[in-house]
Amino acid sequence: MATLSMNRKPLNYLHQDHTKWLEEVMFYKDELKIFVKRLEEIASRNSGNDIRKEIEHFQNQFFVQKEKLDMLNHDLNIHEQWISIYAKEHPKHIEDELFADHAVMRRQMNIFEKIYSELKSEYLNFLEKRM
Repeated sequence: MATLSMNRKPLNYLHQDHTKWLEEVMFYKDELKIFVKRLEEIASRNSGNDIRKEIEHFQNQFFVQKEKLDMLNHDLNIHEQWISIYAKEHPKHIEDELFADHAVMRRQMNIFEKIYSELKSEYLNFLEKRM
């Protein structure tokens, strides 16, 4: 097998990344559902203007993050389909051939995780004050 390069990887490495990222996307989607449900509970018990603004802020942010997760999920599935088709069409080459690392997708996941982590921290602080 060829030497592993920072920019070129075997197909199975790309597949492993996709599998990991798809699992993370599903986890984040599930976690967002929990956050939304808790936010709805707080909204039903509070009607003050200040808290309404905070609730709307989180509702908007959760919507944006869900949309981003949907796009990431779509992009990952498209690329995973390409890997699958390529592997079926070239079964003899997939173990020896190196492919360009999916740096753009890696960067998108890292950016999403950073933004999501910051939002989650902000939301948990909000919950701590309101619960």
